[in-house]
Amino acid sequence: MNIRSDARARFSKRGRPGRPALKAKKSRPVWEELLRIARSIPEPDLHKLPTDLAAHHDHYLYGSRET
Repeated sequence: MNIRSDARARFSKRGRPGRPALKAKKSRPVWEELLRIARSIPEPDLHKLPTDLAAHHDHYLYGSRET
């Protein structure tokens, strides 16, 4: 048995020896997660946001000059 075949045997698709295989979590699309976060913002706080937030997000996040 050479090193390469030994490595394949030890680190097979089932995971490392002595560790249980990890189960994949069901993932949701990123836009669903963003919507979930957006829905958690209280309505009064949404009205406090600047009306040009999307257009000038760099200015509000990083303090860069508005263009």
